[in-house]
Amino acid sequence: MRFTPFDDEESPLDYGANILDTEPTEAIQTDLDEEEDAPDLDWFYDHKPLTKKYKATNTSMVRAINNNFYLFEPKAFFTAKAMNMAIPGGARFEPLHRDAESYDDDWNELNGINKVTFVSRSVPFGDRYVVGTLSIQSSQWTNNQDSGCSTCQELLKDYVLNELHKRKPKPQSKKDLFRQLKNTKFFKTTRLHWAEVGLQFCRQGYNMLNLLIHGKNLNYLHLDCDMNLKPVKTLTTKEQKKSHDSEMHSIHADKFKD
Repeated sequence: MRFTPFDDEESPLDYGANILDTEPTEAIQTDLDEEEDAPDLDWFYDHKPLTKKYKATNTSMVRAINNNFYLFEPKAFFTAKAMNMAIPGGARFEPLHRDAESYDDDWNELNGINKVTFVSRSVPFGDRYVVGTLSIQSSQWTNNQDSGCSTCQELLKDYVLNELHKRKPKPQSKKDLFRQLKNTKFFKTTRLHWAEVGLQFCRQGYNMLNLLIHGKNLNYLHLDCDMNLKPVKTLTTKEQKKSHDSEMHSIHADKFKD
């Protein structure tokens, strides 16, 4: 259901004459039952309800945020890329340092037929004992084998590459346009009530559209105070076409109805 704010030919109210000295009506309050509405009875009409609970929730979220993305650990990805290795269950990255060492020779000490390879027992955090690797970062081991199988499938290679090559943003001085305008002698600031702002917007919008109508030589159209365009006479075919042309759409008044 939509109600028109003003009559067709009645201009908007004057804030100082009609609203400024008017006493506000009594506030509407719901009668809460002491038993049924007991959880909401203490804070429902407070000025800032549930502020303490909001602060407590934010504090607990800050403590838990470090464990939210343990399967998407950037430091583990950077280490795997630097060592040219694959995380179990995850993706294999392109080598970070291609010219450091060549691992694609036809024959080396590992696959030579005359060589005997002694396999040592695997140790945790093997990257700590590897010599010659570059750009390795330490991260916590969060894979809990007792709780089941955890996987790191579909790791984003572009994300890791962009994070490695991302530069820190340059510090820039933040410029506040409104503060700069306030420091000049041409602009001043004031505080207005929302009802006064709405009435001024309607009045100034009405005057602006009236000036625009006369500027387009559309004198056969009348703009009422409810922002509706009405013809003052029976329009000819040429006038009807002009009123529905792009010139008419440029002064469309629906924006002021809201």
